[in-house]
Amino acid sequence: MNVAIIAAGGKGERFRNSLSKQLFPLKGKPMLSYTLLPFHLEQKIDEVILVCPFGEPEEIYRRILEQGKFQKVRLVSGGESRYTSVRNGFESIRNAQPRDVVLIHDAARPLLSSLLLTRLLEVAAVKGAAVPVMTVGETVKKVENQSVTETVPREHLFLAQTPQGFWYEVLKRAYDLVPSHSFTGDSLTDEAMLVEQSGFPVAVVPGEKQNIKITEPEDVSIAECYLQKGGL
Repeated sequence: MNVAIIAAGGKGERFRNSLSKQLFPLKGKPMLSYTLLPFHLEQKIDEVILVCPFGEPEEIYRRILEQGKFQKVRLVSGGESRYTSVRNGFESIRNAQPRDVVLIHDAARPLLSSLLLTRLLEVAAVKGAAVPVMTVGETVKKVENQSVTETVPREHLFLAQTPQGFWYEVLKRAYDLVPSHSFTGDSLTDEAMLVEQSGFPVAVVPGEKQNIKITEPEDVSIAECYLQKGGL
């Protein structure tokens, strides 16, 4: 059994929206609908767990699931941080085997391709932990007090994306070994960080440029251009 957890969080202050940014429309549909679709269509994924943002009405998300006919998707209430939200989703999984793959994906990444999803699933199933990464194309500077203190060599620097995949037993071990107080506020930025701290090696697969995370209003236009090219 393979499970995907969609972490729906992050308010839309930059979008002048009181609700989460994954509800913002892309080409007339909620961003979240595009995010859920590849997981819903992937036959190797048995269940999708959508973790609703803390304090938001679940009815909004139920309507999206009904309109999109996402029968594989189940709602779980989120917490006040990414750590607690994803963990809530993880702990709601039932009857998992140790080497079943659990995928964690950001709800604000609506352009995941089926090719990247399949590639990530395959590597995670073999290695036990895998993340998609992109090379850093720009020169990297370390800045302190508004001044450059160092130019950082970029040959070993990569940008992590989601979905990230882990054996069920690897993620459970990480939650058991790494205490929640290790992370304050939003200092846990992805689950690979949690697994790294537990001592388990994390493999990488090539990410995709189009697999952007929507963080700024202008990112919506970029996403719509990709959707237009893809005929969606």
